Amino acid sequence: WVNTANVNARTIINATHIHEISQVNNRGWLRETYYVCQQISRQQYLVKSVTKGECFSYYICFDFKDRHHNIL
Repeated sequence: WVNTANVNARTIINATHIHEISQVNNRGWLRETYYVCQQISRQQYLVKSVTKGECFSYYICFDFKDRHHNIL
């Protein structure tokens, strides 16, 4: 898993969610974002993105490809 917006992020993936920890500036502050699956259709996953310490959340559609395709 590589998020091109946060290439140095630490990412933990399990069966129910993705937990991404990234440094947001040079002061060492961390942003923790959780992506929780809401719906699945074929290889597409609708996830809810929730960032720790923020009051809003938003939805993202991930389209996972087989490993040999090397794209997300």
